[in-house]
Amino acid sequence: MPTRMSASAMEGGSSTLHASHLQPAHSSADIPGDEVASISYQSAQEGQLLPPPNFRPFFTLIEDSNSGEHHHPTVHYYFADDDPEGLTSAVLDSIQPAQQDTNHRLLLVDIGTDGRSIASAHSLDSTWQICNSSMVPAPSWTGSGPEAASEGLMLKIEGHEAPKQQQDTEKSRSKSGDILHRLESDVEAYMERLGYLQNVLAKAETI
Repeated sequence: MPTRMSASAMEGGSSTLHASHLQPAHSSADIPGDEVASISYQSAQEGQLLPPPNFRPFFTLIEDSNSGEHHHPTVHYYFADDDPEGLTSAVLDSIQPAQQDTNHRLLLVDIGTDGRSIASAHSLDSTWQICNSSMVPAPSWTGSGPEAASEGLMLKIEGHEAPKQQQDTEKSRSKSGDILHRLESDVEAYMERLGYLQNVLAKAETI
């Protein structure tokens, strides 16, 4: 009963997060009153999916480690028995976008079978990659204590944006004889890109 989520829009825009989860529970409004009491969700027939107990949507927060900015994505949940057409279209649009839009980035998050852990998290945007993801208690503004802790979970995603290429105009402003300054700039850019790749690889090794 894994859950898949996806998110987009990291730079000052709205974000979109897609998720797939379990088959929703039947509403008691659709079941005759004399049958409600006899229905048990503790076990399922072979091939039948059950919803996680007391599942509620996650409070989702995305943090850009470079800028320190936080974003609240738009979230879409895709259950295991849902039509995958919507998710497939979103993935194809992210792979072959009509135009580059830095406010729309697609992330996919698989939620574990317990509905409270992360099985995997991936970004489909080559310029922004996930370096950490975690599930923690959602913040509460209504109180404290056990009641507040049980109000829900927060899905927290941290990521890095790929370092931007130095502009040719900046290089042209450097004096041709100032080789040392240009060398220092190249080394600094190299170390920045190396740190970015190390963070991405460290995340990949944990998957």
